[in-house]
Amino acid sequence: MSHLLKRYLLLNQHRLKLTVIHLQAPADKRTAYLVRRLQSVQNAEARLVFRLRQSDHITDALVRLHWLRVTERIIFKIAVAVQA
Repeated sequence: MSHLLKRYLLLNQHRLKLTVIHLQAPADKRTAYLVRRLQSVQNAEARLVFRLRQSDHITDALVRLHWLRVTERIIFKIAVAVQA
């Protein structure tokens, strides 16, 4: 990682933390809607892989696939970007 990028991340750490907090509890209705839609697509993919019914629990399937839920993945990606 370049020196300038590290410096930028260090200077903007507070703003990035606020972004993570915002993603944990999306106040914007459009953001919440998009996250729900993405989660719905991910759940459908897991159901397809394991041939689950709509009424079956999806959490175990996501764990077996080693997939994070959408909000957890967003937070993970931000944390990796800040950590690196």
